[in-house]
Amino acid sequence: MTLPDVKELSREELQNVILRMQEMLSEEQKQSLQEIMRKCTKPDVDETSQPEQSRMSQELVEEKMRQIQKWQEKIDEGEIYLNTEEYEDYSSGYWDADWITEYYDNQGVGD
Repeated sequence: MTLPDVKELSREELQNVILRMQEMLSEEQKQSLQEIMRKCTKPDVDETSQPEQSRMSQELVEEKMRQIQKWQEKIDEGEIYLNTEEYEDYSSGYWDADWITEYYDNQGVGD
């Protein structure tokens, strides 16, 4: 039976291998293993700094959704809108004109 290469093992399989190996190690070898693990893992986060929040709170999501719904109502009623300007661009030659559309956010919709 051919054993898989270490690179092919899953995370769980690797963890099981390390746990079994640790049982067979002497105290000195266990300390060496601990040192290797320290070097291979992420450095400790500074105790004074707050960990970054990876997800928005439900409260913030609901607040943002209410704001988007208000904007949607104002857009539907024509209270807020984007300004546009269209013109033909003849820089490539008179017979090869392109229509250029530029959008302006004068009302701060994108902010």
